[in-house]
Amino acid sequence: MDQPRTMFAHVLSVQGVAVMVTNHRVQPLPIRPEEGGGTGRIVCEACGEQFLVAVHSRARTTAERVRCFVHGLIGLALAALLLWLTFDVAMQPDGPDLDMDPDIASW
Repeated sequence: MDQPRTMFAHVLSVQGVAVMVTNHRVQPLPIRPEEGGGTGRIVCEACGEQFLVAVHSRARTTAERVRCFVHGLIGLALAALLLWLTFDVAMQPDGPDLDMDPDIASW
């Protein structure tokens, strides 16, 4: 088996204030399909509740991670651009200063 198993954990109890101690019961989720994705139901061994889980192939999961990473990089680039534009506007002198060289920043 070339893929790690993903586990489902049901928290049974939480104790403590400064140091938290949790008791839980763990069971494996369904194995990933070779391609595409699918949904399945699992029954929790601790409480007997049924849960609907979506399991996707490794290729689809990797593509989703790459897409989110690229969107994050684009967001960081836009945030840096907006921050740079904000500083560029905020650092301008209040009026024309004839004795200052325009190539030197006012700050």
